[in-house]
Amino acid sequence: MTIGKLCLIAGGTLACWLAGSSTGQAHTLSTDVLGLPAGLAHPFFGVDHLLAMLAVGVWASHLGGRAAWMIPISSLLTILIGAILGWQGLAMPMMEPAILVSMVVIGGLIAWRVQFGLLPAIVIIAITSVWHGSAHVADIGVTAKDAAFTAGFLASTAALHLTGIAIGNTTRMRAPVTRLVGVAILGTGALLALG
Repeated sequence: MTIGKLCLIAGGTLACWLAGSSTGQAHTLSTDVLGLPAGLAHPFFGVDHLLAMLAVGVWASHLGGRAAWMIPISSLLTILIGAILGWQGLAMPMMEPAILVSMVVIGGLIAWRVQFGLLPAIVIIAITSVWHGSAHVADIGVTAKDAAFTAGFLASTAALHLTGIAIGNTTRMRAPVTRLVGVAILGTGALLALG
């Protein structure tokens, strides 16, 4: 059995396990559960957000150089833009499918160790991240402009990016492990998209 097949099997197994956990918990808040603690916890209760934000950090680490810090910052800024758009009542179309597509895309970029220049990489992350910000606001309702909740989910997202960077730094020189991480993220997104 080749390393590639082994990685696909292991990634698929991990994806199945993750898909068996609750995927929509981050999308069930009511406006009476807000504030900083709820914001801090929010990104950790949806497998889709959690893995996508880790993936941003992993890919940023693999790109290296300025991308290692500019990609996560770009992600945070566009998540905030998505939240602001949501507060204005401009929800992003096809929100859940777009979030799952972001997992598949970024997971694939990691698995196949795709290298982009800084600007195209920022554009890819910005496009995917704006949907995540919009989803966070949709979770609490567009009328609840809770700054503490927003600060909380941005702080937790930054922590997930940093964790992803640490994972990326650890796996960068180990192609089979990198492929496993990417395939697990990609596979989870695909399984969630299939229902």
